[in-house]
Amino acid sequence: MVDIKKVTSLLQEVVTSSRVTDKDFDMIPYSRDLSPADQKMPTHVVLPDSREEIQAILKIANEQDVPV
Repeated sequence: MVDIKKVTSLLQEVVTSSRVTDKDFDMIPYSRDLSPADQKMPTHVVLPDSREEIQAILKIANEQDVPV
């Protein structure tokens, strides 16, 4: 099971806290697309600014077993 608060804390070390959220209200727009697949609420929304931030985010996701 994913520890949401731990992942949030780790992500906030990579990007500023204003670019990471685990709040349902903020994530609703990111929970849908036009695909026929079932819609799911994400555990986090992260808005990186650089390649290095993306790499660090993916590393955290891998280490914490968070699907991307």
